[in-house]
Formats: sequence, C-alpha cells, structure tokens
Amino acid sequence: MVMRKLTALTACALATMTAALPAAAQQHLQYFGYFANNGYVSANYNHTNITFVGVYVSDVNQATSDILAELATDKQYGIKAIVGVGPFLFTNTAPGVGCPYGTLSTSSSTFATFVNQLIANGYLVPNNPSASTVAAFYPVDEPDGCGLGDVNGAANPALVNAINTIHNNANTTNFPIAAIFSSGYARAAHGIQLFNWVGMDEYSLKDSAYISAFDQFEGYVNLSTQRTILVPQAAEGGIVDNTPDTPSVMFSAAEFDQSVILLMPFLWANPSTTGVSGLPTLLQAYTSIGLQIKDGTLPLTPTVPTNVRTVAVPQSAAWTYVYAEWNAVAGAAYYQVENRGTGQINYSGTALQYFAYEIHYPGGIKELTYPAAVRACNADGCSAWVAVPGT
Repeated sequence: MVMRKLTALTACALATMTAALPAAAQQHLQYFGYFANNGYVSANYNHTNITFVGVYVSDVNQATSDILAELATDKQYGIKAIVGVGPFLFTNTAPGVGCPYGTLSTSSSTFATFVNQLIANGYLVPNNPSASTVAAFYPVDEPDGCGLGDVNGAANPALVNAINTIHNNANTTNFPIAAIFSSGYARAAHGIQLFNWVGMDEYSLKDSAYISAFDQFEGYVNLSTQRTILVPQAAEGGIVDNTPDTPSVMFSAAEFDQSVILLMPFLWANPSTTGVSGLPTLLQAYTSIGLQIKDGTLPLTPTVPTNVRTVAVPQSAAWTYVYAEWNAVAGAAYYQVENRGTGQINYSGTALQYFAYEIHYPGGIKELTYPAAVRACNADGCSAWVAVPGT
C-alpha cells in the first residue's frame, strides 16, 4: 500500500480501532472501503462505510486544511473516516521521499491543536468514535519500510511516541489506531503490537498466496486484542500489475478469519492506474460485497458445509480407514460432527476431515459405523446439520 508511492496520486484509504476498546466489542468484518480513496467518496459511498483521508504534505497547516475539506465530504455522505496524521506526530527527515522518520518533540501540542480543529468543525466527538466522522487515526503507512522498524528488540521510539501522543490526548484516548505493514513487517515485530488494527499488503502475491502470507503475518499479531485488515490488489497497470486478486476469494477469507474487521481493496481510481471503478467485473463484485457489509446483511452464521463425502484410505490388504470430509465454509471458525444415533458431538475442531469408520477384510465388515452429520459454526451460531453419506 506504500503511501510514499502515492504522493503523486490522488488518494488513500484504510481503517482502525483502539487499544482502549476490548476486542469483544469489535464486530467481525465491520467495515468495507477502498485504499487510495481521497476525492472519490461521492462515487462509491453507496457501497462503502469507511474511507481513508490521506495527507501528503508535511506542513501542518496545509495538512489540516486538506483533511478538513475531505471530512466535510465524508460527513455529507455519512461515511466514517480513518485520518492520516503523520505530519502532527513525526519529523520528516527525508521530505523528498515522503516518509516520517523521527520523533516530533512538539507532537503533543501539534496533535492537540489539530484535534481541537476536528472538534470545532464537528468531525470528532471527544472519546466517542462511534458518534464522530473520524473513526480512527493512521499515524504512518508501512512503518517497517519507513525507518520505524524495531530498535534493540523493542518498538521504535518514534513510533511509541506517536502512539502515546494519540492515546494520551484527553479527547482521543478511545480512538482506534491502525497501520498497514509491508511484507517486511518482521523488522517491526514489536511495533505491530502498538496498533489496534493491523494489516499487511503484498500486491505481487495473488489469492491463496496472499492469504497464506497474511496467515503468517497474523503470527505476529495478538488476535485476542488486535484486529486485522485485508488489503487485496484490485487494480491494473500503473503502480501495480495486471492481475487483481479475486474478490470472492478475498471476501471468503475475510468472512472465515474472525480477526478481520476491514476489507479494503487497493484501489478505486487513480490517474495512472485503472482501479475498481474502471474494471466492470471487479466493480460488480465489490459493490455486492460492500453492500453486504455496509448494510449489515452479511450472514454471520456460516452456511452448511458442501461436498460432504466419505473418502476411503486403504491401510493394508486387511483393512481400510474411511473418513468424512467436507469443503471449507466461509465464516466458519470450527466444525462439529454428530453421532446421529445418540446426538453426541464426536468432534469439534477446525479440521475438514474426521475419522468415520474402518472396513475389515475379507467380507468388508464395518467397525465403528454410526450415522453421522457435520455442521459449520462460529461465534454467532451453527449451520444446519448435513448428513455424511454412507454412515
């Protein structure tokens, strides 16, 4: 997601939620919006509920003016905003590159002045993100690649100062703080822990490869207190390649992973890159997905498992093991297998396979056979049972 590369672009988008908020209060897959979305809210507000207000200048007065103008549009359309606040928290030691690298000694007063402007203009209700247009703050993009990697086995001091500045302000203590890391996130392993919402972008990886890499990234995340952001590649040409991720694959991954609070495709539109707005197949798919999330029609209880079957695995000439198997279900956290004769739950776990019975030869005599059924479950409930054929 490289904001440094977006300095010449028109926009940006991302999302968050604060450490002061318990994880249980953070609804699964609550938000949908586009990264790089400055100036485009009027075009996609119908199927988004959050946007990113990027800031690409180091001058705090100009940054404040730009942010207030964007928030006026967001409020008009009833869209929440994640606000980039780098100029108020960091010194920029390499202005030509666009990265904030160092600790700003006046961050507390500079940020406070900015927050007071947000309050005065009606975009922020003190310590109440749900009542504010501002839903969260985004101190810096890709901290690991912006000179903010860990130092001596601890989070970077400049990053710690930035996070503390937001949390220590009496008006923003309860506001979420978010960041998207690059594939070099291991350089900031301790820094990752400072944020409430964290994501990882790697646009060269497609579909299952990105999901697999994201799973590895989650190994650095405290999933009991933090939430995650999926950032699929959703554009062609320009600053990306010509192979966007598949929307249905990304949506299924977001539904299945209970830690994901935001699905944020990169990107909607850009002068040099064709985004979702110019790709009819992606536009139709992401509009449908966004509406489900925005309107709260996303089915939280998983659907029934499909392709439920038995699979024989010969062990020797004397016997064969038979397993019940089924396909993964989007949004499912675990599966259960029931003995339909007794009503007992014989299995409850994440595997897509469970031992059903064994067959002995000669004569093909079954052992441990019972009528079985499988269902998919998550924190919101379970699907209907589906009988396992041949049991």
